[in-house]
Amino acid sequence: MGYRVQIRPFLLTEGEFKGHMEYIHFHVFLNGVEVGRWSETNIGQLPDSRGKLVGKAKAIEYDRILRTNIEVDVPGEYTEAQLRLLHTPHRGE
Repeated sequence: MGYRVQIRPFLLTEGEFKGHMEYIHFHVFLNGVEVGRWSETNIGQLPDSRGKLVGKAKAIEYDRILRTNIEVDVPGEYTEAQLRLLHTPHRGE
């Protein structure tokens, strides 16, 4: 059985950039139990990074959904190697 991925957006709720998707959270599940998570800041690369896993067209579709503040359950199951395509560890991780 592989890993499942859920993506949750964080949108700014006030100020000049209200509604801007500041970053997203990736949640990874194995057998229904969360086994990992990380966040990625939105600097315009989000569809490209997700596109490595699900393809560019799907990644753009997910981006549109996330920008409406709705989480996305990515269909399918993935290996650890596939998840590494999504997550580039930051220094200290």
